[in-house]
Amino acid sequence: MRCMHTCPVRARSGHLRLRCITYYSIFKDWDGVRVYKENEISWGLYTEFDAEAAKYLALLDAELQSIKRSLISKFPNLDLSTVLPIQERIIQQYGDDVKDRSNLQMVVSSNRGYASCRTPAVAGRLFQEDVPSGMCVLRGIAELVGVPTPTIDMMIEWHQKFMNIEFLKDGKLNPKTIHLTTAPARYGIQTADQLVATALRGCSNTGSH
Repeated sequence: MRCMHTCPVRARSGHLRLRCITYYSIFKDWDGVRVYKENEISWGLYTEFDAEAAKYLALLDAELQSIKRSLISKFPNLDLSTVLPIQERIIQQYGDDVKDRSNLQMVVSSNRGYASCRTPAVAGRLFQEDVPSGMCVLRGIAELVGVPTPTIDMMIEWHQKFMNIEFLKDGKLNPKTIHLTTAPARYGIQTADQLVATALRGCSNTGSH
């Protein structure tokens, strides 16, 4: 079993995790109304990636790794070796572009590969898509394997305030908005066994083994 279909397991995407944390770090005190002046916001999304942002990214990444370990404990032959810790993943992907590897904060802020990433508007595609197609997917998988995700929950709850969509309600993914996400439940997946079976079918259909 060496393949995990990318539809049910978006957990492999490090960029969406990093973006969500960075948006929160920059705008956590925003009231949803104030218009920032250009000189108040850094042009580069990760230019001022600080210690607090790194802390939350590490917490979120720890939750992802817990989801991974839980899946592997239930399905020992499942290969999730590509779901790397975020710091390791960035270094592997960007290589020499990462100028300072001393800690997670510096790995992100010194990465020349991120230099062209701009701070988005709330209505921008990345802000609007990272939660339903990223955080909600991780949250849905976590529900199936019984892994608590306080940081993922916090990110969903903060982002959804500015999207006017309640993805998370009463501590669970909201069934009334699940169709707006790519979480497993949208596709009728209600158990971890169904998740893995769907993943492996996807691999079989694409010929990846």
